[in-house]
Amino acid sequence: MKQSALKYIVAGFFVVIAQIMIFRHLRVWGAESDVVLIFLMWLMSYQDRTKTLFFAAGLGLFQDAMLDLWGLHMFAKVATVMICYNFVPKADDSKPQVPQLIALISLVTLIHNFIFLGASGFTQSLATWANFWPILIGNTIFTAIIGTFIYIFRTDKS
Repeated sequence: MKQSALKYIVAGFFVVIAQIMIFRHLRVWGAESDVVLIFLMWLMSYQDRTKTLFFAAGLGLFQDAMLDLWGLHMFAKVATVMICYNFVPKADDSKPQVPQLIALISLVTLIHNFIFLGASGFTQSLATWANFWPILIGNTIFTAIIGTFIYIFRTDKS
């Protein structure tokens, strides 16, 4: 296994742990940010589709195992990577401006939340319709804000 792949696996593990232990409890009006999806968007800009799909499946499954949702996050994250991979600008491309970044993260998160809510409504594993708007709109806005702050304050090292 390459050292860079191991670095991404360890980073992804810590991102899921941070999502479960910190960001899941930082709610604003019932909405929470999805930093695992932000990490996957970052991976989409640096890795090819196949590697990103494997990371999405692995991180989604690990997140599902920690939350006892078996398959919902994995399905939603893999489907989101499949749909949105070509829309995320690659690291070699010009850097997006902040309004473009907010729109991109919002669009990807909105697609992810639609898939997640559709899958959870189909399996009836969550009180989906009671939390529909906080998850769909609130999580989208909150994830876009957190992702934009991470982008603004990041270093250029990959």
